[in-house]
Amino acid sequence: LISQAAITDPAPGAEDLLPLAGQGAALDFWGNIPPYLGLGGRYRFSLRVEEIDDVPALVMLWRPQRGDVNAPDRSVLLRGIEALEIGYLGAPDESGRRNWQDQWEQDDALPALVSIAVRFPAGDGRVWPRLAIAPRQMP
Repeated sequence: LISQAAITDPAPGAEDLLPLAGQGAALDFWGNIPPYLGLGGRYRFSLRVEEIDDVPALVMLWRPQRGDVNAPDRSVLLRGIEALEIGYLGAPDESGRRNWQDQWEQDDALPALVSIAVRFPAGDGRVWPRLAIAPRQMP
């Protein structure tokens, strides 16, 4: 879904929402739900950690762009995590180097890459590889 993030005109009432807004442990973005899921269209997605039954869980929330006032839909992706770490690779600086940032709040550009890592508690045998996703860059 993050690869579908793009800068587009916001929906009425959503002008204050950035195309992609991120912190070190949360990410919000506009994207498309695949039509094969029977929904289709643009949605606002949120990837974050929430406590579920007193256990931290990685969750994805989504709401249609058309301004649905109902609570967003939610899917629990992974239970029992320790932390979510998200980084954003910015545009090249004056020297041509790109630097990783722990937040993204630009309204006119998307990061070159979004890095997502999940940490598990000590002694937990699960492993989640760090993901690097390129949001769609419009010409």
